[in-house]
Amino acid sequence: MKILLTGATSFTGLWFARELAGAGHQVVATVRSGSYEGIRGERFKELAKVSSIQPNVSFGSESFLEILESGKFELICHHAAEMKDYRSPDFDHMAATASNTNNLRRVLDIFQGGGGQGLVLTGSVFESNEGLGDSGAFNPYGLSKTMTYEIFHYFCEQRKLKLGKFVITNPFGPYEEERFTHYLVKTWASGQTPHVRTPEYLRDNAHVSLLSRCYRKFIEALPSQSQILTKLNPSGYVCRQGEFAQKYAKEFSKRAGRELQVILDHQTDFSEPIRRYNADSAVGYVGNWEESKAWDECFEYYRETLK
Repeated sequence: MKILLTGATSFTGLWFARELAGAGHQVVATVRSGSYEGIRGERFKELAKVSSIQPNVSFGSESFLEILESGKFELICHHAAEMKDYRSPDFDHMAATASNTNNLRRVLDIFQGGGGQGLVLTGSVFESNEGLGDSGAFNPYGLSKTMTYEIFHYFCEQRKLKLGKFVITNPFGPYEEERFTHYLVKTWASGQTPHVRTPEYLRDNAHVSLLSRCYRKFIEALPSQSQILTKLNPSGYVCRQGEFAQKYAKEFSKRAGRELQVILDHQTDFSEPIRRYNADSAVGYVGNWEESKAWDECFEYYRETLK
């Protein structure tokens, strides 16, 4: 299939593009800039190996519409979303929703007019009506994702256009952002022992290679679905963050040939939902995924850092 993918310089976006291209699909990636630095710059270089990059294009812009009109795409995979300062209580959820859904009716009209078969929207386990455990949107960013989905759902349903929702948990692996697992490795590399400050939160951490496999399979099945809306909530390791950190340390210790440890702090901050996780087994969905290989890939990515 010919697929138009947004948000491809993100961590999961790069992995989705690689998985789709590796399966023989033609990926056209729209990105908001023509150059990037840091880890996003590394992902940009990798993205160029597997897709046709259209720089300086945001969702719904005139240049985006021109690409749609000339491309004859079977699917749109809208993975991009406004995320700047996404943890802040002052995150502008209205502006983010407007950006995420910019010119949506025109996008859908052009897409359907060109024979488009369906659209896949990336959701978050922290938005309303997603994730098991404590309910409700976690923060204004989660609220913007909720509103974005409801708008897409409404206009796709009006047009009888197939809509798939792929709900992401907490991915980790090569080319990841500088977040939790990156912090663990960097702290070990400095000769210190990392602290887990929120060990009691029950979360859902998944290898990015496993999530991307689920994404590809979900997308390939969308055109043959009979219903307008389909959804997948792939789940990885559902456990407390302290337990996940210990597992991560154990897997890296086996590969590094030395013992790596973590310190579980006494948690006092419970400002986030205590429990939030997905319901669909990712391993059960893809069937033939090798867990040990994913850990090998993760360790190899950080091997030089650990030295």
